[in-house]
Amino acid sequence: MGSEETAARSVDQVADALREDIVFGRLRPRERLIEDELSERFGTSRHVVRAAMATLEQLGLVVKRPNRGCIVKDFTVAEVTELYDLRGVLQLEVARRFPLPPPPGLEDELRELQQRYAQAVADFDFRRIEACDDAFHKVFFRHCGNRYIVEMAELLWQRSATIRTFAYGNREVLAQSVVEHDQICDAIGKCDRERFVDVSVKHLFPALVAFKEAHAGRWSE
Repeated sequence: MGSEETAARSVDQVADALREDIVFGRLRPRERLIEDELSERFGTSRHVVRAAMATLEQLGLVVKRPNRGCIVKDFTVAEVTELYDLRGVLQLEVARRFPLPPPPGLEDELRELQQRYAQAVADFDFRRIEACDDAFHKVFFRHCGNRYIVEMAELLWQRSATIRTFAYGNREVLAQSVVEHDQICDAIGKCDRERFVDVSVKHLFPALVAFKEAHAGRWSE
């Protein structure tokens, strides 16, 4: 294995670990990310840490401040609302372009992922919930037939990762999401485009509502 490949793997490992810390609240909004401390924590160079920060910045999870390093991104309600406005537009296009009838095996793949998600929700296991939800939606995105829509949908999915945790922490919202995943799978099986589009788009917004409720009164919109 070459040194470049080893360095790249280290960058990915550091970025993935920090992403998880941010998504699950171990690193809080506006918290400083200090290169020396992170370098010591991960047993790697500051160069690798800086590269990992650049990855997280691209995902919209950290903000780089000139001459002051990075902090964890703190979203305002207005920013999140705009983010979900665009996610809604993209989700609509993904659903309109999704192949119905689906290619062989695709419905079964989504149903299997949905079963794993439902079990993770039943166990109230945040890490598995996030991983299974991520897998389900990425399969959904990647079959819309337009690489640029896929690229943007996945980018905004990543940028909304911390927002979705407000839904993951709410058992009622989680239960509804399980029902909606089932409805999406059923619409695919029945080739019901209208139902599929409707549920796919509505499925986005409970996380936005949960975020707004959690931050009511904190910021003005």
